Amino acid sequence: MQLTKIQIKTVEKKTDLTAVSQDNAAIDKLQNAFGNHTYFMNEDGLFIFMRAKKSDTTAHLLAFAMWDEDDDNKLLQLAEPMNAGIALDLENTQIQDNREAARTIH
Repeated sequence: MQLTKIQIKTVEKKTDLTAVSQDNAAIDKLQNAFGNHTYFMNEDGLFIFMRAKKSDTTAHLLAFAMWDEDDDNKLLQLAEPMNAGIALDLENTQIQDNREAARTIH
């Protein structure tokens, strides 16, 4: 899913994520491989926000590629997207950070 400029700024301000610019050389390859999304990166990997259902007003941050431990210029695709513990309220543009709770459960 594509986020609005306001939503992107909120995510960047409230998290350690940085949006991949639409003019980035890799954006066409990402969109061809994974679809039309606003992509985010941090020191852990590559992420997108997705809703569980179209009618949901909350989108969850999913990790779908992580940096290779031996080559930090190489991303390794995960077999299944992993919930990163961050949710974005799409109506109010609010971030819900549940990373700590997710760590204590696993």
